[in-house]
Amino acid sequence: MIPVMDLKGGVVVHARCGVRSEYAPIKSVLHPSSDPMSIMYAFKKFGFTELYIADIDAIEGRAPNLGAIRSIVRRSSMKIMVDAGVKDTKSVETLLRAHVSSVILATESIPSPSFVSDCVRLYGEKIVGSLDLRDETVLARSSEVSLMSPLEAAKMFEDAGIRSLIVVDLSRVGTSSGPPIKLLKNLVSRLSIPIIAGGGVRNIEDLKLLREIGVAGALVATALHTGEITPKKLQEFLTVPA
Repeated sequence: MIPVMDLKGGVVVHARCGVRSEYAPIKSVLHPSSDPMSIMYAFKKFGFTELYIADIDAIEGRAPNLGAIRSIVRRSSMKIMVDAGVKDTKSVETLLRAHVSSVILATESIPSPSFVSDCVRLYGEKIVGSLDLRDETVLARSSEVSLMSPLEAAKMFEDAGIRSLIVVDLSRVGTSSGPPIKLLKNLVSRLSIPIIAGGGVRNIEDLKLLREIGVAGALVATALHTGEITPKKLQEFLTVPA
């Protein structure tokens, strides 16, 4: 399980349904503050080894939250993967200079399929793919990618040499509506690369179901901030054999 931190305006916000104009500072049982460092330290109590950061400002074309990202990288032992809406190699290199572990290439932001291949060739395992969906339809900046089915877009990443793929349905993010099991099951059966599911995870039972269908990992935010998933519950889940 990988915790999610959505950054906007220098604070952690509650992402819901991908309607970014309405994202407000997080209200969490983990910490009374929406300060990124405070939330990061709260996440560390769970024993997480990775952290997913979505830089909402950068994704929407505003100045990135690089200061906050650098601080988190410096003070955390977790591996940090970042979606900052990268559209060019300069943006990838800026993030890698900040010493993030992985840079996410998202269908919502990439200019073309060839950009994915170029980045994998240049940066190798530092690149992670993200299949962005809304109601199981591909969200894409590229007109070519926008015509693809979810499976075709996933295959595009696999063919480019991506080592792992995030699949996130923005319509489910922050809603506690459950992950798109049927879609994920189909992708797992058709791809040879590990899939990380994002959007809608409600509780430990959802994590069990994702594990059963062969999903390699899950992005989770809301269930942590509401207290539905606690360190104790997570540890019990992790100690039960798959």
